[in-house]
Amino acid sequence: MNKNVVIGLFFGLAMLVVGAIFAFTLLNETKSKNGFSSDFQRYESALTLAPFSLVTHKKEPFTEKELKGHWTLAFLGYTSCPDVCPLTLSALEDIYPQLVSALPNESVQILFVAVDPKRDTSERLFEYINYFNSEFIAVSAPHESLFPVVRNMRMMYALTEEQDKPYYFVDHSASITLIDPSARVIGRFKAQTVDGGPPVSNTQQILASLPRIVNGEL
Repeated sequence: MNKNVVIGLFFGLAMLVVGAIFAFTLLNETKSKNGFSSDFQRYESALTLAPFSLVTHKKEPFTEKELKGHWTLAFLGYTSCPDVCPLTLSALEDIYPQLVSALPNESVQILFVAVDPKRDTSERLFEYINYFNSEFIAVSAPHESLFPVVRNMRMMYALTEEQDKPYYFVDHSASITLIDPSARVIGRFKAQTVDGGPPVSNTQQILASLPRIVNGEL
């Protein structure tokens, strides 16, 4: 059998499995109906990210080395996302100057991991991410390179519809993953639904919690 066909079949099966467990994970992300609770989840053991290679919205390479020396808030999404992505990026933009001021001796970066490479070209990502903040970083890659990175960050996404349609949705984790300056995934700010809205992370909670995490208090 042709090698490309085998790879395609394997990747397709992997995506089906992810789709099957995605709903369970999403339910765990959206427990709160009446308001936000304190919901930073620190993992029992930090996970050092394996080497990877993605491309930024500026068409520059982005590897695990670009995570070192920074506290990184990583979030999955895609530019055609109708609600979770723009709401989360807008909320991150609101707190970003305060985060920088609260951590004057640290470097904080916002990483938007685009999981719809068919539509989200570097040009489109450039326009999209700069709408929110020119200091934010958007990255993507073909699925065969992107999916392992996302999984390693303890997030997930799934293509649940045919991509030959003019418009389709991509299911993805709504939580924000925290990566430390050693390029280790240490936890996540879990997304929650409030008053029936889409699942989003409470960025005011991030603003209050991140300095404590950096100082080893949380």
